[in-house]
Amino acid sequence: MIKSSDFDGYKSYVLENECLSLRLCELGASVLSLRFKGQELCLGYDTAEKYLQSGGCVGAIVGRYANRIGGAGFDIDGEHFALTKNDGKNCLHGGDADLPLHKRRWNAEPQGENALCFTLESPDGDNGFPGNMSIGVCYSIDGATLRIDISGTTDKPTAFGPTTHMYFDLTGTGSCLDANVLIASDSYVEPDEGLIPTGRLLPCEGDFDFSNMRPIAGSFDHCFVLNGSPAMICEGSAVRMSIETDYPGIQLYTGDHLDCGLPARVGFAAEPEFFPDSPNRPDFPYNTLRPDEKFSKFIKYSFEQL
Repeated sequence: MIKSSDFDGYKSYVLENECLSLRLCELGASVLSLRFKGQELCLGYDTAEKYLQSGGCVGAIVGRYANRIGGAGFDIDGEHFALTKNDGKNCLHGGDADLPLHKRRWNAEPQGENALCFTLESPDGDNGFPGNMSIGVCYSIDGATLRIDISGTTDKPTAFGPTTHMYFDLTGTGSCLDANVLIASDSYVEPDEGLIPTGRLLPCEGDFDFSNMRPIAGSFDHCFVLNGSPAMICEGSAVRMSIETDYPGIQLYTGDHLDCGLPARVGFAAEPEFFPDSPNRPDFPYNTLRPDEKFSKFIKYSFEQL
């Protein structure tokens, strides 16, 4: 049975089985806590106010489009759409002129005893994005597996590609750089100084080579091009996490700018996504979402003890 309780005026929910305990909140459709065999794996805050004040999107669903859109705009069918500029001249995680999706109250609906689905209506022109959108995010647990299904429909052609922004602490050492990571990738998206793609895909060499399990050991905010499954395997002191997804990329971010009491680099984000700025890059794997289509992507996390 899914249990609900109050979290500073927002409803929170707990999904539990013999392996996992997942606490979710209608604020941002967020993960407040994820425990495997009693071990906390995710960063979180103890008050809703900290989530509202934070710029780190901790635990939340971010969008409409995750990561950055260069120049805060894109064209669809010859029409230009100007977005909120909230990252220099760029738009990050859907913008924040209107309350961003990760700080809104989503509607929650239990689906049996092991799943909880959130829905949100995003109006036409929301932070500049065209189309009235119905967005769905469903969390489900099965044994030692957590699955997130993201869906969306629109009444106008639009750019769409949300993701989860959980931060993981698998080591308990106070530094995510100690976590060991393997990424199924031979190349990454080269960013310019504003973290917008240059258009080049560079080979994963040196510090970017995660073809074999090794510590993160450096500062990253980069999108890796996926070429296999699982997309990423991460190991801490006593747990292994495998990530599967049908997104084409995964952003590794070492939490250099966490706030509201969370120290930098205490946890890392692994964000399955389209490549940054894909709406402006016809050579990147991405399609405009149109009214006769339904967006559907999944992210799956599997855990085991070491």
